[in-house]
Amino acid sequence: MDFETHKQTNHTKPYGHIIGIFLVVLLILGYLGFQHISGLINNQSRALQEANQELALLEVRVEELVSASEESTQRIINEKVAGLTEELENAQARTSELEEELENSAGLSAQKIAELEASLSGNIDLVSIISDWRTRTPLIRCQFDSGFSTGSGVLVAFNENGVTNYSVLTNRHVLVSGNFVARDCTIEFPDGSGTYVAVSEDNAIEGTVGNFDLGRLKIVQPDSYIRNVATDTRRFCSARPSIGDEVISIGYPVIGSVGDITATDGIISGFESDYFITSAKIEKGNSGGIVVLLEDNCLLGVSTFVQLGQLESLARILDINIARTAFTPLTNF
Repeated sequence: MDFETHKQTNHTKPYGHIIGIFLVVLLILGYLGFQHISGLINNQSRALQEANQELALLEVRVEELVSASEESTQRIINEKVAGLTEELENAQARTSELEEELENSAGLSAQKIAELEASLSGNIDLVSIISDWRTRTPLIRCQFDSGFSTGSGVLVAFNENGVTNYSVLTNRHVLVSGNFVARDCTIEFPDGSGTYVAVSEDNAIEGTVGNFDLGRLKIVQPDSYIRNVATDTRRFCSARPSIGDEVISIGYPVIGSVGDITATDGIISGFESDYFITSAKIEKGNSGGIVVLLEDNCLLGVSTFVQLGQLESLARILDINIARTAFTPLTNF
């Protein structure tokens, strides 16, 4: 019996050592594992702490940036508001100045308007003037043995020796071709108002006694139209025009309107003996037509020309007062 117990005791002892060793190993491994895990936790804690610190710094930076941005935005807004305020103040100041100027000039403005209205009311009415003289301006066609001539004229009532003679003034060269006087001349007023004939055999084709380019056609049997529209010699211009005075030439140029007058304007540009030089265009067929001094609406003269090719240029106006001289019947010579 003692023998068996001793054997059992010897068999149990080696297992106990092994278990002890195993427990020691487990303890060592557990310790090492704890240390490793503890290190990992510490490292993670430090990393988390650093991250928290960085986050706190970022939050501070963000707050600083937001604050700076707000300050910058506010500064820009303040600058713009200040600029707009200055512009508004300047505009208000300018408005006040303009209102003051307007108030000061109100009386002057009314005066200027009145002066302008007076000036406009005194302006020359070209339409009325041309319409008035148009009725007195006939187209002339003179027949010769070998051809014809055309020109313009002006109807005038002459008081000679107590008798009123109605005649159409025109250029002498319209009535004469070379050494021959026209057989007859037809006088046609605009709008078919009347057609009249002056015949050489009746001594109805006349020229001035002096050496002027002026002639006239006597209307032997005047009717009511002739008596009503004829120009009285009191409408002849009495004063000599000045250089720069405006004139209107009325007649029937060959390149003008067909069957009606053509009016051209110009100025007095010079003087030449009994002629006035004008810039108004006077062409072939316009010879003998009316020239009106606009300022006084009076008959200044009859248009004549200096021949240049087929056109009549360098226009001259024969002083109408030459028509006050004596006329005599034209004859062949």
